[in-house]
Amino acid sequence: MQVALLHTPEEMRQIVNVAHVVEGVVIGVAAVVMIVETRVSLRSARLVWPAIMVAAGLGLLLFLFIPHHGLALAATQWNFIVGDPQQRQHVVIAMLITAAGVVELQRGRERLSAPAWGFVWPVALAVIGVLFLVHQQHGTAEAVATAMRVHRYLGATFIAAGVLSAINASRPRPVRWITLAIALTLMTTATLLIVYREPPGAYEGHG
Repeated sequence: MQVALLHTPEEMRQIVNVAHVVEGVVIGVAAVVMIVETRVSLRSARLVWPAIMVAAGLGLLLFLFIPHHGLALAATQWNFIVGDPQQRQHVVIAMLITAAGVVELQRGRERLSAPAWGFVWPVALAVIGVLFLVHQQHGTAEAVATAMRVHRYLGATFIAAGVLSAINASRPRPVRWITLAIALTLMTTATLLIVYREPPGAYEGHG
């Protein structure tokens, strides 16, 4: 891991903390929209939370790949993102959120009517959950252990949301209380992301 080429460990902790907070806020807003969706019958409400998730996925991809270190270091930044296991997982998560959000948008617009499309979002959530369970961490042994514990909680909430979404997708029409349960589960995910801070020792050493 060639963090030192771009940032110090302290800078990496700060950057990752900000990214977690931003993504947590976005997921939290999407969860609130899901709750509103259970209370109103407007078709437009069905389109809002997928659009938010697409924005979250694309925003994470841009955050990772835009050469904000300058064009002179663009290749170094790219090599770091694609060469580091942790960053590759971030890329996969962003792509899954974006792709699944796009599918949900098209379903909301009734452009994808086959029942199988309804399982794209649940599968994406479940895969993201698994990625969090095995999410690569860097740092001292203590820092890695702390980070892994929180990421396992995150993984469990994503998987739970995926299972609930799959149950809803198997029904002729979404069930209101299941949609509410999905929203509350994602709200838990959002809260974990917002309050989590990289522990001391993260991104230090060769862990």
